Amino acid sequence: MGDSGDSTATDEFENETPRLTTTSKQTIKMKHLAAYLLLGLGGNTSPSAADITAVLESVGIEADSDRLDKLISELKGKDINEVRRLCNMELKRCALY
Repeated sequence: MGDSGDSTATDEFENETPRLTTTSKQTIKMKHLAAYLLLGLGGNTSPSAADITAVLESVGIEADSDRLDKLISELKGKDINEVRRLCNMELKRCALY
């Protein structure tokens, strides 16, 4: 740390940090899903496309309307708590949790 010029600790941390490689389309879908789940945690049990778009735009991300429509249609009628539980299971399976 400091100005010692020793970057060993930083290098070790970077080497141990898991990397998740995704395509741009996967990243976009994950951002939409993350916004959906965030709205659910806030009490919105049925987030709309407009709700998700507002969350994304609040942090400077432009929503992809095609991806967003697909996500909304795939999750329509599903219990948001079950969606969140399944996402947590998937994250654990990928060792990213």
